[in-house]
Amino acid sequence: ASGGRRSNDPISMLGGLNGSTTLLISHFFAVAVYGCGRALLPFPTPKRVAMAWSLFRSAFNIIKPLIDAEKVTFLRWIPFSRIGGLSL
Repeated sequence: ASGGRRSNDPISMLGGLNGSTTLLISHFFAVAVYGCGRALLPFPTPKRVAMAWSLFRSAFNIIKPLIDAEKVTFLRWIPFSRIGGLSL
């Protein structure tokens, strides 16, 4: 069921009650991974896998500058500024 952290964390960030960069990044990736999983339904095909990869790559490229600027997570040690790979 929905609720709990799935609703409390985003609302606390939007309301300014929780300014944790780690929470923002973890929630961002949770939503991206959820979207990738939904892109693979009802069953994975090469096209759906490419679409899921494109979604994850785009999400990573959006959040990577924040990861670099804040220097608060292990992800800042990734040695490249952008994830390459499949392009549609």
